Amino acid sequence: MLVAALVLIASLVGKLLAPALPGVRAHFERWISLTETTAAVTSQGALVAGAVATGILLITTLRISSLSVFHRLTTAVLGAGVLTVLASAYQYRIRAESLLLVAIATSLLGVWASHRAAENPQTRGAALVVLAASLSSIIQVVGRALAGYASDNALPSLFDGARSLATLGLAVDVLALTIACLWLALPSPRRGAVPLALAALAATVVILASLSGSKPDASLFEVISSRVTAQLATHPAPWLPGALRAWVVLFGFGVVGAVLLSPGWRRLTAVVIALALLARGAADTPIYALSLLLAALLAPLAALMRGGHQADEVPVSRAPNSLPPAPGADAVR
Repeated sequence: MLVAALVLIASLVGKLLAPALPGVRAHFERWISLTETTAAVTSQGALVAGAVATGILLITTLRISSLSVFHRLTTAVLGAGVLTVLASAYQYRIRAESLLLVAIATSLLGVWASHRAAENPQTRGAALVVLAASLSSIIQVVGRALAGYASDNALPSLFDGARSLATLGLAVDVLALTIACLWLALPSPRRGAVPLALAALAATVVILASLSGSKPDASLFEVISSRVTAQLATHPAPWLPGALRAWVVLFGFGVVGAVLLSPGWRRLTAVVIALALLARGAADTPIYALSLLLAALLAPLAALMRGGHQADEVPVSRAPNSLPPAPGADAVR
């Protein structure tokens, strides 16, 4: 929960707000400094907390005998490799080639973990979100790599193909958000609709305000909104209006916030969904790669904790061997 909250704050402040404030108005230095400090603290805090949590989850996964040997070894190798590369982000800038490998390895681990988590009906929704987020990351990371190669070698047809991949990745993003919205509405449609409606309204207000941000008489909110949406532009751009993609991203942040506010008996599954949604399509960024890695490690553990509402109340830090077996666990031993 802490890591997901820190990643969400770092995304909103560091990715959107902090780059939008410089030059927006005179005597704004205090707010600029505050947002930059907040972004740095939350992002570094998320990396530290996420690295610690990843280490604990890797050890926990290795000790659970109800998971297959192949699953435990695959998780240990890929998870430890990704964590080793991400740990260097504290002191060094990770090379683009290494980030590409991290994104692919983390996404493949997410795809495999979603299969294991889908065996339990109680965590099937979270498994589908992790699967969609992992597929989106693979598609969009490959699309960005192709776009960079096409730009360097003047290959317009290949660049168009990269844009098509970006469009497909955005469609998978929408699918992940749709599944998360259905998960929120499952116990009480009326209760789940309120935060989703607020998230959609907030995203719509920002997008509409951004359309007037370049006018001479634009208000401060309109200027900031315009700069925020500009930060959401991607390379390559999908074959869709930029405002639509920006709305999807902003709405996604609102969905993550709504998921994290879920009742306690759904808390563990909610954390898996929130971490996966934050990482969708961006596993080549260290903080989001770590987010997807945590979701992939947590999803199978959540599937093992059966027993209705009480299942999600079991802390991950409890003794791994005390976890009850998942349905059909004997079949995968």
